Amino acid sequence: MGGVRLYLGRQSESTGRYLLEQAILGLAGWVPTFFGIALRGLLYRLILRMEGWAAIEDGVRIRFANNVRLGHGAYLDNGVYLHACPNGIEIGPDSLVMHGSVLNVYNYRQMPHSGIRIGRQTLIGEYNVIRGQGGVVLGDRVYTSPMVQIIAVNHVFDDPRRPFTEQGITAEGIVIEDDVWIGSGSIVLDGVRIGTGSVVAAGAVVTKDVPAHSVVAGVPARVIKQIQVGKNARQTEETVDFPSLAPSIGSEAASVDNKDNNESVPAATTLSVVIPALNEEEGISDIIKRVEATRADLREAGIEHLEILVVDDGSTDGTARIAATFDSVRVIRHPKNRGYGAAIKTGFGNARGDWLAFLDADSTYPPELFATLCRTAIQQQADVVVGSRRSGANTQMPLVRRIGNIVWSSLVSYIGKKRIFDPASGMRVVHRRALPRLYPLPDGLNFTPVMSTRAVHEGLNVIEVPIPYYERSGRSKLSIVKDGTRFLKTIVWTALEYNPVRILGTCGLLGLGAAGLVGACLVALRLQGITELGPWGAFSVFAALVLAVAGVSTFALGITFNYLTALLHRDPTPLHRHTTIFGRPIDHQFGWLGAVVFLGGITLAVTSLALGLQGWEISRLWLWLLGSALFTLVGLQLFISWVLMRVMEALNERPLKVTDEMRVQIADYREEAVTN
Repeated sequence: MGGVRLYLGRQSESTGRYLLEQAILGLAGWVPTFFGIALRGLLYRLILRMEGWAAIEDGVRIRFANNVRLGHGAYLDNGVYLHACPNGIEIGPDSLVMHGSVLNVYNYRQMPHSGIRIGRQTLIGEYNVIRGQGGVVLGDRVYTSPMVQIIAVNHVFDDPRRPFTEQGITAEGIVIEDDVWIGSGSIVLDGVRIGTGSVVAAGAVVTKDVPAHSVVAGVPARVIKQIQVGKNARQTEETVDFPSLAPSIGSEAASVDNKDNNESVPAATTLSVVIPALNEEEGISDIIKRVEATRADLREAGIEHLEILVVDDGSTDGTARIAATFDSVRVIRHPKNRGYGAAIKTGFGNARGDWLAFLDADSTYPPELFATLCRTAIQQQADVVVGSRRSGANTQMPLVRRIGNIVWSSLVSYIGKKRIFDPASGMRVVHRRALPRLYPLPDGLNFTPVMSTRAVHEGLNVIEVPIPYYERSGRSKLSIVKDGTRFLKTIVWTALEYNPVRILGTCGLLGLGAAGLVGACLVALRLQGITELGPWGAFSVFAALVLAVAGVSTFALGITFNYLTALLHRDPTPLHRHTTIFGRPIDHQFGWLGAVVFLGGITLAVTSLALGLQGWEISRLWLWLLGSALFTLVGLQLFISWVLMRVMEALNERPLKVTDEMRVQIADYREEAVTN
């Protein structure tokens, strides 16, 4: 029993609290996609402190949940582990903790300064470890790359006669001030303060304080550069928002050294072309030469520099070796195959340019048209320019894939309410500023349709430029059935993150339409004097009842989820895409519609009962009784949905109203001050 008590004492404050937390975590912690995020956003408020709305992915482990505080807009990625025994963990508004990171206070010695405090708009990269026995404070806009360790504790080992486990620990604490960037694989040890605006190079071990606005590197870390105002300033205000959300190359990828790889080029006029390659030794040389030949055309289009990155995604042939023979090419290798999308994201994470492009290595896309895409992007201030294979240019796309592309195009266009001709095109130009709004993106071949779906729903300026498409050299890696199914699934699930009512509402209206058709047929039969139904007729009645209730429930659920997405995306107008009645959104009419339908159902039931008591046979009344049950259930569902949506609307509008009222108070105060 002592072992059980010890275990429970390391998991929660009490046995009752442990059972409550585990019950809620077990109920909602595994549910995937947006629905799980919405469910956890509601239920987790019972066990932790949440200001506004936070997004928690599935698979997040939390211990001592009552000591966790999440600010509005905070995000916990899949696989994150929070162990928040006193004095807890605070994650500020709009901060992100990415996949596999561990934040552990582990304060069983009752140290007064323990805890982990993370400020606003801070990014904790993948597989970070933060130990907060001595207290860890991260300021605003702190970015940590993958595999960073911040360890606010040290073991004492001064006495050689005693095991170090008996000599205690020291825990002075760590403070990392605002606007600090910590490179991949770095270690920050106890007792350190890192000043504002500093940069810790990848692999550094920080053992002493870092002055503000300095760059440190090495083991132990030392200052190698002071950052001075006006020098080396290459970013503009519009490109600094979460740039490190582009995945940086980690321990699973290594660059092949090229002679000119380390030369710095101005980022603002650079196009970085990423070529993902898997066993493309037959065609990689040709595609590189064709990309290199576009330099003159790119300069005419306004692009001064061209950067070429080949990402070898675990090839077993000579793809990387051949690419490395080109002095102008940077080669990045994945030791094992991680997927088409993962290769592109690795390229984006290592690219220097503000304009990012990619195309396949199999010569199916024409790199000669990159200049046209870039010219369009610059002239029309586009966020994403897509080389469209279905916009009028000649194409050699196989018939089956052409049909599939029409299906995906129609689906994305319908869901996003914007015409997209080629959502799966593998030749694009993207501005770096758009990446935070496009991410996260999948690692597989469904990378491009998900990018298109997300770009449409994020309101990005997407432009399609006609390009020809050629038959690939070598065997295609695309599986029609497997990848087609994956495309469909990811397009639908991505759309559900933004506008659920577009999909769920359509399904609900189809159900209501089918139920209405069956109901009209039944009424027509009843008016003709038919009072008995066969097996198919009885089944149709049952189906109509189920479809009507399910249709209303699904439609209302879609609108409700739109309010949830608005809260998570901080969008004050979640229903601008909805159908309106009398000039108002349809959900605003659910209250009186539900009341009318409900009262109609009750009236019909009372009338049928009265007629039955007067001697009418049940064969004359069964249809009206069934209709009364249907109207009563549908009316009740509409009214309950209306109440829920008004509450969600009030929560959504609250931040805007607070801001407006504070603005009025400030204006009144200034007017009073001027008067006095």
